[in-house]
Amino acid sequence: MSKASSNTQRASKKGIPWRQWLFSPTAIIRLSVLTGIPALLGLWGRFHWFLDLFNHFQAQYFVALLLAAVVLLFSKRKRLALVPGLLLLVPALRLAPLYLPASSPPDGPSLKVVAFNVQGSNDRYAETIAWILKTDPDFIYLPECNPDWAKALKPLDEVYPHAADFPILGNIGHCFRSKYPITDKQIMVKGKIKVPLLKVVIKMPQGEVTVFGAHPVPPVSEFWASEQDVYLASLTEMSTAIDGPALIIGDLNATRWSARLTEILKHYDDSADGRGFRATWMRENWLLSIPIDHVFHRGFRGVKSREVGPNIGSDHRAVVAELVW
Repeated sequence: MSKASSNTQRASKKGIPWRQWLFSPTAIIRLSVLTGIPALLGLWGRFHWFLDLFNHFQAQYFVALLLAAVVLLFSKRKRLALVPGLLLLVPALRLAPLYLPASSPPDGPSLKVVAFNVQGSNDRYAETIAWILKTDPDFIYLPECNPDWAKALKPLDEVYPHAADFPILGNIGHCFRSKYPITDKQIMVKGKIKVPLLKVVIKMPQGEVTVFGAHPVPPVSEFWASEQDVYLASLTEMSTAIDGPALIIGDLNATRWSARLTEILKHYDDSADGRGFRATWMRENWLLSIPIDHVFHRGFRGVKSREVGPNIGSDHRAVVAELVW
């Protein structure tokens, strides 16, 4: 055997498995299954905190499985395309309410709210204040608002004179500012970490609205997941007992698909319905970007508009929702 032939065989033995692993139909099926399994595991998220983590990445599952199915179809592997096609149904069905046409809200007076996790280490105070004044919400909930942020927000006092602040060091404080009088205010601390949960009643020209400002800890470990469970259980109990118009706003460290939010969403509507997938955290990293900042509502006639705010230095984007009374 010639030296050139021997080198070609060695290169072939080294190169072909690598190419097959990435580009062959078998490899695409393998990767589809590896993508589809987490989507299926998330369906059992109510049984274990770790399984619930798989619920948050429905858009990523959908795109990856759709690409796999399209590649196999163009490769004339129609039978193999059924594998990612069938797995695709799980994220497709869970994403569907975001894309189903939203009914046009009736005319009438509206309420505009902003929920924005400012990130405690973010120091772009002036830009944030300018954006808030331009957006002109009726009230604002700002998780991770520490003493530095509370001091920096003083220029808002003229427009937003009513406050329910809990600015503390770390990432569990908040600031809440309203144009309209706050007739009732409760700041309750939950769990062993003592994370604040805000409940306020605001008297507006159209009537009173109850607002829950929430920011539980992220479920990054078994202990933190249990703390999130305690917090969300309390939020669920209080918020579902409200009869009149009510809102749940803030960074819930959970997407709408989380098993931890199932009970709340039996009683509240998501302002994101019909507005498409809009990530609010880690938007610069598509693999991790997920919508964990929310405006849930009940007792309103519809959603006039919903937007995700610009990059103002935080790892989160604001949610701006306008609801019709």
